[in-house]
Amino acid sequence: MEDKEKKSKTNKAWLGVFIVYCFVLLKVILFKYDWYYYWYSLKEWDFSVLQRGYSMANLMPFRSITMYIEYYYLDIGAFENIAGNFLAFLPMGILLPMIWENLRKFDWILVLGALISLFLEVVQLITGFGRFDIDDIILNCLGTVVGYAIYELGIRKALERRKKSSDL
Repeated sequence: MEDKEKKSKTNKAWLGVFIVYCFVLLKVILFKYDWYYYWYSLKEWDFSVLQRGYSMANLMPFRSITMYIEYYYLDIGAFENIAGNFLAFLPMGILLPMIWENLRKFDWILVLGALISLFLEVVQLITGFGRFDIDDIILNCLGTVVGYAIYELGIRKALERRKKSSDL
């Protein structure tokens, strides 16, 4: 019983970390500007926002990534964009399987990372709070997968070793 209570407390702590991470992710991706910008944008929103967002969207895979690599010297935020999109979703791949045992499968982690990323991109498209970019989804998924690899190869193995040593 004691071991189950300890596991439950640990799980709740990681769930708390995940919730904070989700708020930070929303702040970084959707709410990076002053609140007045969002108030004004929503107040003045009409269908043209969606049309403008669609016309500016990147729907061709690797277009933005290639542009950032080709023109890295122009200081257009290439490193920040590529590394930021990758690193933003790295914790997703680590935290999801730590909290939910049924998500300890590669395909589930990849699908969830892709769906969450797609959701955030679609919100940007609809609201005009950012620009829809398929390359962001690709980089987010890559970050999620690498995070899951870190979980599988490092964290899960360490947790299993600790459990075995405490069972002795």
